[in-house]
Amino acid sequence: SAAGGTLVAIDGGGFWDLRDAELGKFQVVHVGTVPCTILEEASSFERIVCETGPSRPGPPLRVCVTMVSTAASLGDSSGTVEAEAEAEAEVGGQSGCLRGCEDCEFQYTEEETPFVTWLS
Repeated sequence: SAAGGTLVAIDGGGFWDLRDAELGKFQVVHVGTVPCTILEEASSFERIVCETGPSRPGPPLRVCVTMVSTAASLGDSSGTVEAEAEAEAEVGGQSGCLRGCEDCEFQYTEEETPFVTWLS
């Protein structure tokens, strides 16, 4: 859906628990350059489930998982925020993507986007 809100499941292994973010370990997911919000309650060490953000319809986009670890954030949450911002900037060019899923793609389409035609 171009409106976002589609759940995407990424299977693999060795993913970090979202609670590890306070230890400076976290991952971010993007569809192309659009952030995909990780759903902690549906994710595990073997699967990440995320909810797509809105984007324009177009060709298939690569799904990118980036693992981030920063020792500077131990005991200091500001390091995590800075590392997260760096990861967001880096993923725009898709340079930090995990290997193993070079062909993993998602396509935004209008056909899957709900719309209203009439109200009474």
